Amino acid sequence: GKMLAELIKANVRGGGLGWVINGAIWGALYNVVDASGRYVYREGMDQGKLNGYAVEVTNQLPIGTDANAKCSMILGKWNDFMIGEQLQMEAELFREGTVIDDNEIVSAVDNDCSILRLLAIHDFGVRHEQSFVLATGIQTK
Repeated sequence: GKMLAELIKANVRGGGLGWVINGAIWGALYNVVDASGRYVYREGMDQGKLNGYAVEVTNQLPIGTDANAKCSMILGKWNDFMIGEQLQMEAELFREGTVIDDNEIVSAVDNDCSILRLLAIHDFGVRHEQSFVLATGIQTK
């Protein structure tokens, strides 16, 4: 509720609102019960929503390693999140050098082969910083 209030105070409205959480937070929220023993969030989460907004689960948000396993979660207007991609790739060919393949060092010279490296450029940004709220230090245990 506090996170949603921050977005409302910043006049962030419209579609595209959603949550990003990790598996630890998902498990903690999924099992929250009220005083009557009813699950608070379970029905919505079974439909992929949390408090009426889409929720995505990713392990890219780390789980704390201490006894409290504190985590972070994000609520944002994802229509304001931009991903940039350079459409061309840069290719480099090496006739000398080494690579590691399945924990084994492979020499291009010794194996009479060439090494090909392809590079693509990606970036991301947000249109409006106030469109995203990050909560940290969430205890999941």
